[in-house]
Amino acid sequence: MMFQLTQQRNQARHGVTLTETVFVCGVVALVCAAAAPILHKTKCNASRARSQSNLIQLNASLDAYASSNKGRQFSIAPDNFGAYENCDAYQKAEGCLPPLLIGEDCDGTQLGWFFGCDGVGSCLNTTLLDPMAFSSGSTSGWARRCNWADFAAYVNGRYFDPVFWAPDDTDAYQEASQYFKVKCGYGGPVEAYSDTPTTYFFSAAALWHPDVLSSDYNGYRSPDSFDESYAAPRVSACSYPELKTRMMEHNAIGKFWEGQPPYNTSFAGSDVPWQFNHVSNTRNLALFYDGSVRILTVDEASQADQRVRIQDADSFLGLWSRNTPLGAGGYYGLQGQVFSSQRSSYHVLTIDGIRGRDTIWSDVK
Repeated sequence: MMFQLTQQRNQARHGVTLTETVFVCGVVALVCAAAAPILHKTKCNASRARSQSNLIQLNASLDAYASSNKGRQFSIAPDNFGAYENCDAYQKAEGCLPPLLIGEDCDGTQLGWFFGCDGVGSCLNTTLLDPMAFSSGSTSGWARRCNWADFAAYVNGRYFDPVFWAPDDTDAYQEASQYFKVKCGYGGPVEAYSDTPTTYFFSAAALWHPDVLSSDYNGYRSPDSFDESYAAPRVSACSYPELKTRMMEHNAIGKFWEGQPPYNTSFAGSDVPWQFNHVSNTRNLALFYDGSVRILTVDEASQADQRVRIQDADSFLGLWSRNTPLGAGGYYGLQGQVFSSQRSSYHVLTIDGIRGRDTIWSDVK
């Protein structure tokens, strides 16, 4: 449930020289040359280039956030939240949890989730403090969206900014785009929140303490079992920046629907799109911790995982965990069997979190 809290509302040059023309042509040529390997031999088109540009801008904003926060990654929960049995115990000892905000509407009302202090909200909302929830087979968590108000402030300050949606994430982009021109922090009706998840989402694995998905604990250690679990590691903790994904496009993108329904019919009666780990040949772009952007397919991630599992005969863990309470299917893996023979949970359940890898190839094979 979403709760509200009202706060006080607070000369042109003409003509172009030959030198300038040559310079611009050179820049265009460099951009096109750079785009070719990034887009992994796919047809270069405006929508893919736009998504690539979005991820580059989001990476710069993530770095800016880290620079302003002693190298720490963007996170929601207080670092010491895991030291308390529950929300009530935390707030009694430490004070109110900060709200999880999506932005201020055009009337000056702050919208988001609040946790029971001053009679606003409820401690039941604290499930949203998990980057990804493992309990009861849930796959919810705040890492699924990247436009929370505290991070959007480092982008362009708006929930419905175009940078958060890829044009060829068709349904999501169409739903969100009707609010792009509204200049408020949150420029849509309250009910629009549930219909407009962002194209891009964080790596949940990288936002937990690395021990949560540690190989030392066979791929899973309950966040409730140690005090530091919610302490998101610093960006510098990444052991393989060119191999660990930071953000990805969530819904499957590409021309692979011939003879198949456009939605995942495994979700009975729903219009849930197929997602990045459900289609072997999806063309989803991934942003890595070294700032590079390229397509990372299910096939590549699965082949890399299989190679690691064979080489690591003792633990046979691979690159992502099959041992969380979500089971071997991992992140909606069971719903992906129609289009992919692999149940892949790269990016989301990466073994060792930010210290792990989502592939073993730093460039296109």
